[in-house]
Amino acid sequence: MKKTLLTFAALFASTLSILAQSGNPLATFKINQTGGEFTMTLASTEAATSYSVDFGDGNLVTAATTQAYDGWDGSVEISGTPAAGSTVKIYSTGKITYLQAFGKTTASRIETADVTKLVDLTELDLHNNQLATIDLSQNTMLKKLDLNNNSFTSINLAANTALTTLDLSANAGLNSIDLTANTALTKLTLSKCLMTTLDISANKALRSCYLLDMGLTNLTVGEKTGTGFILSVNNNKLTTLDLRQATGLDGKGRLFATNNNLTEILYVKIGTANISGNKFTFANLPTANIKTLTYAPQQRMEIALNGSSVDLSAQQADTYKWLTTDGDELVAGTDYTEESGKFTFLKTPIKPVYCVLESSRFPKFVGSNAFKTTTIEPVGTAIVLSTADNATAAAAYYTLDGTFVSTNKAQLPSGLYIVKNGKKAVKVMVK
Repeated sequence: MKKTLLTFAALFASTLSILAQSGNPLATFKINQTGGEFTMTLASTEAATSYSVDFGDGNLVTAATTQAYDGWDGSVEISGTPAAGSTVKIYSTGKITYLQAFGKTTASRIETADVTKLVDLTELDLHNNQLATIDLSQNTMLKKLDLNNNSFTSINLAANTALTTLDLSANAGLNSIDLTANTALTKLTLSKCLMTTLDISANKALRSCYLLDMGLTNLTVGEKTGTGFILSVNNNKLTTLDLRQATGLDGKGRLFATNNNLTEILYVKIGTANISGNKFTFANLPTANIKTLTYAPQQRMEIALNGSSVDLSAQQADTYKWLTTDGDELVAGTDYTEESGKFTFLKTPIKPVYCVLESSRFPKFVGSNAFKTTTIEPVGTAIVLSTADNATAAAAYYTLDGTFVSTNKAQLPSGLYIVKNGKKAVKVMVK
């Protein structure tokens, strides 16, 4: 009896394959070239569905399932090796609600795809192919879409208002995207798509958003009220981030914003945040209302000489240590004077120097994560002059940032200057 049932099942599947082959395919994919295996995973919410795939040679490879797809079980996998430049065709006796298709090597990836007849499709996974365009206007039931690592420069998702999960990462040519129609999105991944501006304010239902390595300079986040919202914007070029409407960052919410150029984050409360590798200083580092904060290290704080002085008073550090790039420490009272974080150099630095700041308010700035300034570079050859020295009285004097001061040395306060006489320019210390 069991053998009879198996024979009947095989005959039934064979009959379905013949019927499928005589009809029009539900989906087609053009393969770039031969040389590698191509795999399809298919599923349906209907039980007892048979699927057939023509890998370009006119022969059908058939598989069937007796179980409706529940998100885990009920799918079938069909593999084959398409001929060079061939078109793979998919047939089915019932609805196709889940489809994954990709070449296992670069030799068998998809160049074009037609899925317009799959109107019942809720999940489509065509990652790791060579698609540049795709028509999804008929796939209005799509909830999950994975097109990462393709060749898209643009994509229209206006008809896909049911989308909850979208992955378009690693499409380097995709420099903009309109997501205003996709208000049901809960998970968005656009990492490694090179775009400078992105607006996700219409996507209020987002629970997780991954926007890494994109070159972003401007991000509009907007309202995000879902508990435990995750926003990851590591390795971009953001200078400011407005999260005041993203109240979902509170509690279990997480912000990852490392290695940008941030000097400002506007927010209400954040559960966990990592903002290391930015341009925050002791004066503007955000610490209030963040339960767990990683802030060290930061980029070096930019400084410049104003005459012979550097003003670090706004940092309100506990200690300041000036060092040459060779590691030699400058001596207070001999090399410089300090008054409440304002430094005046008494000697012209003959090597580049920088300052290391420490504060009990920010104890994580230690060791390799120490908070440092940029270097002050020596200019020309240092010459020490007294106010009685008139050798360069006719020359023009400038501050080290290039601001003209005077041509009368006798009126100059003590300090470090650049003096120019004709085409010659040197750095001098006036006492």
